[in-house]
Amino acid sequence: MVNKKLLPAALLAALALAQPHAQKKNTPQKIEWVGDENALKYEVELRSDSDALFEPIETETTEPYLALSLPVGSYRYRVTVYDFLGRKADVSSWTSFVVERRVKPEIVAANDSVAAADGSVEIPIEVSDVEENSVVEMINPATNETIRGNLVIRGVRAQFDELPPGEWKIRVTNPGGESVETPESIRVSSKAEDDAKKKAEEEERLRKERAEKEKEEEIARLKDMFEKERAENERLQKELLAAADSTKTEKERLSLERERLKNERFDKEKADRDERERLERERKENEKAEKAELKRQEKERLEREKAEKEERKRLEKEAKRKYKEEHPYKPKEITVLAGLGFAAASYDGTVSETAGNGALSFDARVSYIPIKAGNFRFGAEAGAWRSAFEKEERFLTARLAFTEIDAKALAQMNVFKNGYVSAKAGFGLLMTGKEIEYTSHDEGVGQPASETFLDASFCAGVSLFWIPMTHLAVEAGLDFTHAAISSMPTGFILPYIRLGLRI
Repeated sequence: MVNKKLLPAALLAALALAQPHAQKKNTPQKIEWVGDENALKYEVELRSDSDALFEPIETETTEPYLALSLPVGSYRYRVTVYDFLGRKADVSSWTSFVVERRVKPEIVAANDSVAAADGSVEIPIEVSDVEENSVVEMINPATNETIRGNLVIRGVRAQFDELPPGEWKIRVTNPGGESVETPESIRVSSKAEDDAKKKAEEEERLRKERAEKEKEEEIARLKDMFEKERAENERLQKELLAAADSTKTEKERLSLERERLKNERFDKEKADRDERERLERERKENEKAEKAELKRQEKERLEREKAEKEERKRLEKEAKRKYKEEHPYKPKEITVLAGLGFAAASYDGTVSETAGNGALSFDARVSYIPIKAGNFRFGAEAGAWRSAFEKEERFLTARLAFTEIDAKALAQMNVFKNGYVSAKAGFGLLMTGKEIEYTSHDEGVGQPASETFLDASFCAGVSLFWIPMTHLAVEAGLDFTHAAISSMPTGFILPYIRLGLRI
């Protein structure tokens, strides 16, 4: 038979988003639902809510899914299931879904660096094919950390809060799942780093302006000096021309004068050259000193940031320590117990006649007690016990192995410090394994045989539950199990003692 209760409640749709409507072919989609192994076939009806010209689809399938290729739009469907006799077993309600178009955005332009004020930053960005519900995120390539932001003006600006400094990439994702990232990282700096950078740039600009001004002044001075020398040479030439008829002594005097002026000029040029070299050395030394100062300041800043980071770690560690001191671990009322007992068959003689009156049993279970009301606690427990009965006769050995898995409701009453009287009752499944082995192979003796049965059981019990330590529990009690075995309804009395761990 088809399970009519599960099918309507479990209908699911798994749909891929369609490509943009400009394409000729639609993207494959698939509708899925939870099927039934006893179903012969499924009939699927599909209608369009957005296209009046869409031809309704009615088709049959033997699998719990249907492959489709629909254009963009709104649709609804329902599924009719037929049982293995070909009869209509159930019809689901109409389920609506939307096939959206998939558009991939494209980042046209974005700044390569920005400065964050108190962790908040607004980045100019130009994005094409961005949609209304598109998502913008910052991704750290080194740590894969992702911080989500907002598109303040769609496709124009992106705003992020609490964005730490570092190298980041921008990723824009459309509602259809298509996304794009900036190929290059964007440098995000803090306001202090940005101010320091601007200060260094301003100092470099002023230094270059000073050097340029000194260079221009030096050129102007040399130009003035050469102009004066040229004027002096012209004056001397005029004097020589005017005194062309002067005596030889005058010519020699003038020659000596020219030689003197030439030497003075060379000396002056040498002095000027030495002065320029001195100024250049001073400029380089100043630049070196400025770079050393900037390096020192950067080192101090890094050391300061390292100290602040270590202080934050120390404070976080101290806060965690205080929290643990103020909120010490308290065990949850979950207890895992295991122990030994004795299983005795009570009111059915078949077990005793076949395999003996009783045997040791092994027991394990888990209890959970979440409800507390005064001296009472309420919860549940689940567990299992196993016992093997064996009896030897003249020609055979008979064995009966019983294994029960059960679940019980549990109530406890506090009777002394950390001590509770428990009462419990519930249901379970009892697996009975029967094995007969003949010890004689004489003619007429039967052959070895084994069988396994699975039957329902009712179980109840009382116990004393004691918690001697925070994580340790001890339980001693008596359980009773009635096994609804069709051929031999049997009752078991199970005294036991268990040791457990509370977590």
